[in-house]
Amino acid sequence: MSFIYPWILFFLLPLSAYIYTQGINLKAKHNLKWLILILLLIALARPVISYKPSQEAMPISSVVMALDISYSMRAEDIKPSRLQASKSIIKEFLKINPNDKIALIGFTTNALMLSPLTQDHRVVEMALDSLNQKYIITKGTNLKRLIAKVAKFPKSAKVLVILSDGGDESIDSEVIELARANSIKIIAVAMATTKGASIGVEDGLLRDEKGNIVISRLNPSVETLAKATGGEFISFSNPASVASEINEYIENLNQAKIIAKQNIKSYYDLYYILVVITMGLLLHAYTTIYLKLIALLALMGIHLNAGVVDNYYLSKANGYFESGEYNQSLQTLNKIDETSMQSRMIEANSYYRLGAYKRALSLYRSIKTTNPKIKHQLYHNLGNCEAKLKYYDKAKNYYIKALQLQDSNETRHNLEVVIYLKSKYNAKMGATNPTGGMSKSSEDKEESDEKKGSEESNEKSSGGGDSKSDKVKLDSKTTPSTNTKPISSKAYELINKGYIYEKKPW
Repeated sequence: MSFIYPWILFFLLPLSAYIYTQGINLKAKHNLKWLILILLLIALARPVISYKPSQEAMPISSVVMALDISYSMRAEDIKPSRLQASKSIIKEFLKINPNDKIALIGFTTNALMLSPLTQDHRVVEMALDSLNQKYIITKGTNLKRLIAKVAKFPKSAKVLVILSDGGDESIDSEVIELARANSIKIIAVAMATTKGASIGVEDGLLRDEKGNIVISRLNPSVETLAKATGGEFISFSNPASVASEINEYIENLNQAKIIAKQNIKSYYDLYYILVVITMGLLLHAYTTIYLKLIALLALMGIHLNAGVVDNYYLSKANGYFESGEYNQSLQTLNKIDETSMQSRMIEANSYYRLGAYKRALSLYRSIKTTNPKIKHQLYHNLGNCEAKLKYYDKAKNYYIKALQLQDSNETRHNLEVVIYLKSKYNAKMGATNPTGGMSKSSEDKEESDEKKGSEESNEKSSGGGDSKSDKVKLDSKTTPSTNTKPISSKAYELINKGYIYEKKPW
């Protein structure tokens, strides 16, 4: 047995000395408060039973996060601003991707390394927090220089995530060829809207040389760049959803993975056992048997009541779903206090039936389980969502994962349908789109085929299951200090280096 916070045990020394010198008898009922205090101190020291460390092989990719920090990222068509929303996406991605090596680049007309490739994501987050947009005066965006910088990275670092509005210049074939020649797959996140927005400055709104208000809009060329490199284009919805899509795409990439051996230390925490013993002693020392029974029954009654009410609403929501009243099912689920796997599955299935496929996709991804049967259902449903969104390659990957867990005629049928739809799309367009994403114009051309495929495809959404919590815990990492060191003035000079050459940045 060991202690996570052994220094707390030092408080036992003066307490033990006091009890000894005062001759306090700990067996006496009126002196149990001292024993309770001792047990609480031991509990706070977090006693644990440590198990032998085990080595696990973990796949590790290298990802470069490129953050557009040009002046136009101050626009507020994405709240609170394009830059702040981009930062939130990166932070969410760091949370859900603890293993990959990640580098952070800030770019305008120049690209500057803010954090090198590292598995210590605290370094990346600190670099992100220390970035202050008020010191950045560059208005232009140069994607060619960014890609040229990424091309110098090690061969394993060929996944580039660009969070940008795309600037105002069209992307020529030279930029695309540079990315292809260096096998760089680009995931472009649209950090602007097609409607656009004005950009605030100290004396009002930013204006061009003729005095007209500058409206910064999304550059559609970034979508062309992403898809031309076999990557992915992601529209902004919310930081958590975008981060999840980025992570999902990286997981599905057929790229070489570096397998790293890592020591995993696990332990069993005795903290809760000591707390229960302490509560028992408190009841024994300061209540009568009658009051003990009332307290115990009250606690059980509250827990039972909450559980009964939640189960009632869960059953009612499932009944609404089965009868096709999906909106009513969602309203009933909102009355549940503690969400469960079953409630989230019903919620996701309801959104799917209502046609809110992105919302359903996000909910399905949030459900974690080790049960192979439930995992098969989740992969099947995720495949259905991606198929509805016309991301046929993603749908195919999910269906294959589902079949690896459990053979299913429905899943196999859906797999055949998405392969058929994808091949028809490729035959018409004369090119292969590895991500399965289609442009808006292509959607009109394929509407009849998609409708036919949707009718043929089995869209059965499966129910939930049980999941047990795992008591094995990993070593916790130290939380990074909130006092982050700001980026030096020299770094801002390098970021703004191209400013003097900006003749017509807008």
